[in-house]
Order: sequence, then C-alpha cells, then structure tokens
Amino acid sequence: MKISVNQPQRYAKMRAHTATHLLHAALGKILGQTKQEGSLVDEDYLRFDFATKESLSIDQITEIEDIINDQIVQALPISVQEMSLEDAKQTGAKMFFGDKYGAVVRVVTIGDGFSTELCGGTHVTNTREIGAFVIIGQEAVASGVKRITAYTGPKVATYAQEKQHMIDATMKEVGVVSESQLLPKIQKILTEQKEQASVIESLKAKLVGGVLQTIDLTPNGVFDSIIATDDYPDLQWLSIKTIATEARAIFSDKTILLYDTEGTFALLALGNVSAKDIARDLWMKGWWSDELVQWRDADIISKIS
Repeated sequence: MKISVNQPQRYAKMRAHTATHLLHAALGKILGQTKQEGSLVDEDYLRFDFATKESLSIDQITEIEDIINDQIVQALPISVQEMSLEDAKQTGAKMFFGDKYGAVVRVVTIGDGFSTELCGGTHVTNTREIGAFVIIGQEAVASGVKRITAYTGPKVATYAQEKQHMIDATMKEVGVVSESQLLPKIQKILTEQKEQASVIESLKAKLVGGVLQTIDLTPNGVFDSIIATDDYPDLQWLSIKTIATEARAIFSDKTILLYDTEGTFALLALGNVSAKDIARDLWMKGWWSDELVQWRDADIISKIS
C-alpha cells in the first residue's frame, strides 16, 4: 500500500495554523493577556476561541488584521525547536489548556519573538507564505468566551471578490455609481423608511379609531363589550396590539375584550376594575397589569362564554 499526502491541502492547513499563532499574539497586544479556549484549523480557514467579556469592536478587528498582515508582509522566518520543558518556560512560550507536557517539547517562534508557543503541529517556514489574513466573523460560544473565524491564503481573495460583488449589486439596487455614494444613499433610504413608517402608524391609528367609534358596545358578563376584530374588514390586517393601543384612548372608562380568530387577545380594564383580577377569575394567562392583559390563547372564546 502506498500512502500519499495531499500537498495543497496540507499546505493550506499549515497557512491557517501559523496564522492562528499570529492571531493569538495579536489578540494579546490588543486585549492584554488572553487565554485560548480552543481552536480549529482547516484549509485556509481557522477558528479561535478565547476568554473575554466583551466582543471586539470594528476598530479592534481592523487593528488585529493590520497587525497580522504586517507580520505577513515582513516575511518573518518561523523556527521550530525542540528543547526541555524548563528551557521552553524560560522563553516565555505560551502553554495551553492545562496540557501535560513531556520532558522535551516543541517550541514554534515567529520572527524575533512576535509569537512563541508550544505546538506539535505543522507550520509554514515564513509568514509570507500565508499570503493574507482576514477575519470573517466573531460570535459568543459560551459565557465569557468569544470565537473568531478567519481566512488565509487564496480564500482571502475569494472573500474579497464576494464582498465586492455584494457592494456592486447593492450600488446597482439603490442607484449609485460609486462606493463613496453608497452609505449616504442607504442612510437616506433608512431615514425615508422611518418617516414613512411614522406616517403609516398615524394612518393606522386614524383608521382604527374611526372603526372603533362606530361599534355599539354590548355588555357581556364582566365586559362592557367583547369585540371580535375579524368581524371588521378594516381591522383584520392590523395586530391586536395596534388595535388595543387605540382602544385604550377611545374606551377610557370601559372594560373591553378584543380578540381575533387565532386567539390573540387584549383585555382592557379602564374603569374601576382590574384587568389582572378578571384574567385570574377567568383563568386567562398572559402579560398583565391592572389596565391590560394580552396574550395568545386558543381557548379564549370558551373561557369567556
């Protein structure tokens, strides 16, 4: 049997592995002492978990990328030495996870001590071989533990191309011809959307108010009226929350139950009674106060019958 090594795949993992050491060192420069909580290395892809309370800011991510790419451009040599554990400790090499080490360990050093770690994995011989480095995301994976994911080598160029395609498509969609115009145009669109949303909410309020004022209240048990909103076409497309907001202003001293066919309801008690007490008496669950109880209950009709 002949065993062969997939050299391109191996080399891609070596790039990512060495970049992981650079990332660990860069994090130390930005955040101070850092504790590694785990890592994964794949083909021009890496994942690095570390202990921290706060997520990295955009500026910090940019600074880390700049630090690492600077080490890549400097074409720093990478040395691998075997030495006693005591000698390794004297170098200040990072040691992880409470691992147990043998009498002889392997120390990987990048440049003139930019990074020194105990490591048994394979690495490139010079940082220039990494090509480039970019952080593609960060997330929280546990309490006090954040995860960074990143690309190296050819995947950085592919990632940049994908980002550029997205920018170009967005520029075309919003009707600008240069990237410098993109952010102002998006900000303008968002401002207009907020203004339009405000107008729509105002129109909704007028519509709801107009419909509610035409309803003849018919007492039913403890309620001054029970209103099935689906009986009114102009209310069917509005949420119970929206309707309840206007009803509180119109029925200022009434006890009203609003509900739809899905069982979403709002119980308003705006007189001298408590919505909370009524809900408890009728075994109605939900978020409540003395003025309002709201929730979704498929059995709401049977409970008030």
